Amino acid sequence: MLLTHETTIVLNKNDANIVGHMCYAAYKLWNVCNYERTNYKNLGLEKYPDWYYQKSKHKDDLWFKSLPSQTAQEICKLLDKSWKSFYRLKESGGIENPGTPRYKKDKMPITYMQNGIQHENGSYNVRLSLPKKLKEYMAHTYDIRAAYLYLKNPVFSNNDFCVGAYSMEYRGVEPLASTMRMLRAPNCANTPYGPGGNRTRVQKPVPCTSTIIVSSLTFPLPHEN
Repeated sequence: MLLTHETTIVLNKNDANIVGHMCYAAYKLWNVCNYERTNYKNLGLEKYPDWYYQKSKHKDDLWFKSLPSQTAQEICKLLDKSWKSFYRLKESGGIENPGTPRYKKDKMPITYMQNGIQHENGSYNVRLSLPKKLKEYMAHTYDIRAAYLYLKNPVFSNNDFCVGAYSMEYRGVEPLASTMRMLRAPNCANTPYGPGGNRTRVQKPVPCTSTIIVSSLTFPLPHEN
């Protein structure tokens, strides 16, 4: 059974700006892939563009490269699940005239997966990787030269917890704070990077001591040029 622990993380304006741009890239990627699925015949595609096609086709696109690779793939996967749900409802008749997945109208939550997260036992910090394309853009446009994104909170120093995944959402309003849910399982002593090792970098969100999900984030609007 998983237990939930909630806490708050405060971000500075530069970090909030970075997260805001990633959430912006996420909704753009969703809409590009959704348009492709909706209009694939008009676009001259021979086959329906499924998740495998889209994550490969768009891997060099601007919005995809503005996100960590696993995060971008997760956006494509979430869209794929939405379309599969639509087709199941259409076939089963469970809902009369079900609607296709909608286009996003604003920034959407992003999820950091395992390869983008690094945590040292006993440390207050969790380090999240940033894509090269985004770092170049932030440095050129805002003079923000961050190599990584750091989240700091005393709960991270608890060796009973492993880091699995983060979900972050941009709302574009004050204050600079986030609600974090920490899901705790009995133990992870037998995991490859559990409390006995130097680093807690799990390969799968479950099973492990915990999967950390950051939700309901609120940030200021991105800096203007």
